Formats: sequence, structure tokens, C-alpha cells
Amino acid sequence: MAEIGGRCVLIDPDRCDLSYCMHENSAAEDPQLFRYTRNQQSKERQSKRFSNIRKKVNTKAVEEAEGRLAESPSRTLEITEFIEHLQARAQESPILHEFYERHLAKYQ
Repeated sequence: MAEIGGRCVLIDPDRCDLSYCMHENSAAEDPQLFRYTRNQQSKERQSKRFSNIRKKVNTKAVEEAEGRLAESPSRTLEITEFIEHLQARAQESPILHEFYERHLAKYQ
């Protein structure tokens, strides 16, 4: 335990933040905190910006293709269901690839 002295971090997973950490040597007068919030994550990923771009340029064909893909279970342990998902994905891939390649790639 002596080898890690001064190098510990306390983490509270039950906070509202994605990550809330405090150094073990923090005092009430001078806390050494690290917070990582959902709002900060959204800003870094620019998710609202890309969501608005998708809404502007999204077509009916893309919405239908995404809807059909959402119907097939991608997270399954049943091999037959996963094969069905892969087949659906292969069928919808040209529509989605063309859309994401042409429209969203130019905004990055």
C-alpha cells in the first residue's frame, strides 16, 4: 500500500455525472475534483450539430432503411437471428453508405 501513496483517486459512480473523481489528498477547503458530464461529452462529440445536419438532409429512403435495420436484432446470441440481421444490413448497406458518405462526410 505504501507504493501507491499519493497516486490514488476516489471515484463515485452514483453521481449524476458520467465520471466524478476526487484526489485522495483533497481537503474540504481545496478539493481536487474531476467531473465529466453528459453535456461536456455532447459538446466534444458535437452530437447536437450532427443530429441537426441529419434531420436536414435525411431522406425517406434512409429513414425506411434505418427502420428496417432497427427491426432486426443486432445484439443477439442466437446465430440464426444474427444471420438475419447481417442479411438485412447487407441489403440496406448501399443506401446508408451512399447517404453517410455523401452527406455527412463533408461536414466533418
